[in-house]
Amino acid sequence: MTAVPASGTSAAQACWGQPERGSAGHYGNSGWCDSGRYRQVIRCQTLGDYRYVHYGPWVWAPEKSTAWCNLGDRVIDTWLE
Repeated sequence: MTAVPASGTSAAQACWGQPERGSAGHYGNSGWCDSGRYRQVIRCQTLGDYRYVHYGPWVWAPEKSTAWCNLGDRVIDTWLE
């Protein structure tokens, strides 16, 4: 997982992520960093092979940002921006 540091920040930024499963069966991913501002981004895929991107909220470290796929779809890629 990679993250883009906040503007003007030259310090190294450590980030982590984890898969999420919602109570209704949604799949998603959460990410958080030790510094800066960021949001979770995921690429989802439908059973018909359609792909789309969903975004979590922008947050400041060390808050967690979570993005969810639509019900029935799966996460195929994740990153922080």
